[in-house]
Amino acid sequence: MTARRFPPPWSIEERRACFIVKDGNGLALAFIYFEDEPGRRSAENLMSHDEAGALALNIAKLPELLRQPRMTRWGEVIDNLLADLETETPGAEGFRVNIDHKIWEAEKIARGAPPIRLDETPEGRLHGFQTELVVRLSERLNRDPSNKIWHEARALLENQRLRVPEHRRPDLK
Repeated sequence: MTARRFPPPWSIEERRACFIVKDGNGLALAFIYFEDEPGRRSAENLMSHDEAGALALNIAKLPELLRQPRMTRWGEVIDNLLADLETETPGAEGFRVNIDHKIWEAEKIARGAPPIRLDETPEGRLHGFQTELVVRLSERLNRDPSNKIWHEARALLENQRLRVPEHRRPDLK
Protein backbone atom coordinates (compact mmCIF):
# COMPACT_ATOMS: atom_id res chain seq x y z
CA MET A 1 0.00 0.00 0.00
CA THR A 2 1.45 3.38 -0.95
CA ALA A 3 1.44 6.31 1.44
CA ARG A 4 -1.06 8.99 0.58
CA ARG A 5 -0.20 12.67 0.66
CA PHE A 6 -2.70 15.37 1.50
CA PRO A 7 -1.02 18.59 0.34
CA PRO A 8 -1.76 21.91 1.96
CA PRO A 9 -3.43 24.28 2.04
CA TRP A 10 -6.50 22.57 3.38
CA SER A 11 -9.76 24.41 2.79
CA ILE A 12 -13.31 24.32 4.07
CA GLU A 13 -16.39 24.16 1.88
CA GLU A 14 -19.79 24.76 3.46
CA ARG A 15 -22.78 22.80 2.22
CA ARG A 16 -26.42 22.81 3.34
CA ALA A 17 -25.92 20.39 6.24
CA CYS A 18 -22.15 19.94 6.55
CA PHE A 19 -18.68 21.36 6.21
CA ILE A 20 -16.21 19.55 3.97
CA VAL A 21 -12.47 19.83 4.67
CA LYS A 22 -10.46 19.37 1.46
CA ASP A 23 -6.74 19.09 0.80
CA GLY A 24 -4.82 21.22 -1.70
CA ASN A 25 -5.85 18.89 -4.54
CA GLY A 26 -9.54 19.16 -3.68
CA LEU A 27 -9.79 15.69 -2.13
CA ALA A 28 -12.47 15.57 0.57
CA LEU A 29 -10.82 14.60 3.86
CA ALA A 30 -13.59 15.16 6.40
CA PHE A 31 -17.33 15.78 6.47
CA ILE A 32 -18.61 17.54 9.60
CA TYR A 33 -22.40 17.48 9.78
CA PHE A 34 -24.55 19.99 11.64
CA GLU A 35 -28.18 20.83 12.30
CA ASP A 36 -29.44 24.30 13.12
CA GLU A 37 -32.82 23.30 14.54
CA PRO A 38 -32.23 22.40 18.23
CA GLY A 39 -34.89 19.67 18.48
CA ARG A 40 -33.62 17.79 15.43
CA ARG A 41 -30.00 18.40 16.47
CA SER A 42 -30.46 16.63 19.83
CA ALA A 43 -32.57 13.83 18.31
CA GLU A 44 -29.93 13.17 15.63
CA ASN A 45 -27.01 13.86 17.98
CA LEU A 46 -25.48 16.49 15.67
CA MET A 47 -23.41 19.60 16.30
CA SER A 48 -24.63 23.13 15.83
CA HIS A 49 -23.48 25.10 12.79
CA ASP A 50 -20.97 27.02 14.92
CA GLU A 51 -19.57 23.88 16.58
CA ALA A 52 -19.16 22.10 13.25
CA GLY A 53 -17.54 25.17 11.71
CA ALA A 54 -15.05 25.46 14.56
CA LEU A 55 -14.16 21.76 14.27
CA ALA A 56 -13.73 22.05 10.48
CA LEU A 57 -11.48 25.05 10.98
CA ASN A 58 -9.31 23.14 13.47
CA ILE A 59 -9.03 20.15 11.14
CA ALA A 60 -8.03 22.46 8.27
CA LYS A 61 -5.20 23.86 10.44
CA LEU A 62 -3.56 20.43 10.93
CA PRO A 63 -0.92 20.71 8.14
CA GLU A 64 0.25 24.03 9.57
CA LEU A 65 0.37 22.68 13.12
CA LEU A 66 2.30 19.58 12.07
CA ARG A 67 4.98 21.72 10.40
CA GLN A 68 5.66 23.65 13.59
CA PRO A 69 8.43 22.43 15.86
CA ARG A 70 7.08 20.21 18.58
CA MET A 71 7.24 21.54 22.09
CA THR A 72 8.37 18.84 24.44
CA ARG A 73 7.70 18.58 28.14
CA TRP A 74 10.94 20.37 28.96
CA GLY A 75 11.09 22.59 25.87
CA GLU A 76 10.37 25.89 27.58
CA VAL A 77 12.71 25.21 30.51
CA ILE A 78 15.49 24.18 28.11
CA ASP A 79 14.91 27.16 25.80
CA ASN A 80 15.18 29.51 28.78
CA LEU A 81 18.30 27.73 30.03
CA LEU A 82 20.02 27.86 26.63
CA ALA A 83 19.23 31.56 26.29
CA ASP A 84 20.66 32.12 29.78
CA LEU A 85 23.79 30.08 28.99
CA GLU A 86 24.45 32.20 25.89
CA THR A 87 25.21 35.13 28.20
CA GLU A 88 28.30 33.35 29.57
CA THR A 89 31.79 34.27 28.36
CA PRO A 90 34.14 31.35 27.65
CA GLY A 91 37.37 31.68 29.58
CA ALA A 92 35.93 34.13 32.10
CA GLU A 93 36.47 33.50 35.80
CA GLY A 94 33.85 31.06 37.09
CA PHE A 95 32.80 29.99 33.58
CA ARG A 96 32.26 26.31 34.48
CA VAL A 97 30.71 27.09 37.88
CA ASN A 98 28.28 29.60 36.34
CA ILE A 99 27.16 27.12 33.68
CA ASP A 100 26.83 24.38 36.28
CA HIS A 101 24.74 26.65 38.52
CA LYS A 102 22.38 27.57 35.66
CA ILE A 103 21.93 23.91 34.75
CA TRP A 104 21.31 23.10 38.41
CA GLU A 105 18.61 25.79 38.66
CA ALA A 106 16.85 24.31 35.61
CA GLU A 107 17.21 20.82 37.10
CA LYS A 108 15.44 22.03 40.26
CA ILE A 109 12.51 23.13 38.10
CA ALA A 110 12.40 19.71 36.42
CA ARG A 111 12.56 17.85 39.74
CA GLY A 112 9.77 19.99 41.18
CA ALA A 113 7.46 19.71 38.16
CA PRO A 114 4.18 17.92 38.75
CA PRO A 115 4.29 14.24 37.75
CA ILE A 116 2.54 13.18 34.56
CA ARG A 117 2.33 9.54 35.69
CA LEU A 118 1.44 8.16 39.11
CA ASP A 119 4.74 6.29 39.39
CA GLU A 120 6.91 9.19 38.20
CA THR A 121 9.63 10.27 40.62
CA PRO A 122 11.60 13.52 40.86
CA GLU A 123 14.70 11.54 39.78
CA GLY A 124 12.81 10.27 36.73
CA ARG A 125 11.83 13.81 35.78
CA LEU A 126 15.43 14.93 36.26
CA HIS A 127 16.71 12.12 34.04
CA GLY A 128 14.19 12.99 31.31
CA PHE A 129 15.16 16.64 31.48
CA GLN A 130 18.90 15.91 31.35
CA THR A 131 18.48 13.51 28.44
CA GLU A 132 16.53 16.07 26.43
CA LEU A 133 19.03 18.79 27.32
CA VAL A 134 21.96 16.66 26.08
CA VAL A 135 20.10 16.08 22.79
CA ARG A 136 19.45 19.81 22.35
CA LEU A 137 23.05 20.69 23.21
CA SER A 138 24.27 18.10 20.71
CA GLU A 139 22.04 19.60 18.01
CA ARG A 140 23.52 23.03 18.71
CA LEU A 141 27.05 21.62 18.64
CA ASN A 142 26.35 20.05 15.24
CA ARG A 143 25.49 23.51 13.93
CA ASP A 144 28.32 25.28 15.79
CA PRO A 145 31.09 22.78 16.71
CA SER A 146 33.39 25.44 18.16
CA ASN A 147 30.91 26.79 20.73
CA LYS A 148 32.64 26.42 24.09
CA ILE A 149 29.46 27.07 26.08
CA TRP A 150 27.63 24.10 24.56
CA HIS A 151 30.73 21.90 24.97
CA GLU A 152 31.05 22.82 28.64
CA ALA A 153 27.34 22.33 29.38
CA ARG A 154 27.27 18.93 27.70
CA ALA A 155 30.49 17.87 29.45
CA LEU A 156 28.97 18.76 32.83
CA LEU A 157 25.89 16.67 32.08
CA GLU A 158 27.85 13.71 30.74
CA ASN A 159 30.47 13.68 33.52
CA GLN A 160 28.92 14.37 36.91
CA ARG A 161 32.37 14.50 38.55
CA LEU A 162 33.03 17.83 36.77
CA ARG A 163 30.09 19.41 38.54
CA VAL A 164 30.14 21.43 41.73
CA PRO A 165 29.77 18.83 44.51
CA GLU A 166 26.38 20.22 45.66
CA HIS A 167 25.02 19.78 42.12
CA ARG A 168 26.13 16.17 41.62
CA ARG A 169 23.82 13.19 41.81
CA PRO A 170 23.59 11.98 45.44
CA ASP A 171 25.52 8.78 44.68
CA LEU A 172 28.55 10.84 43.49
CA LYS A 173 28.80 13.43 46.28
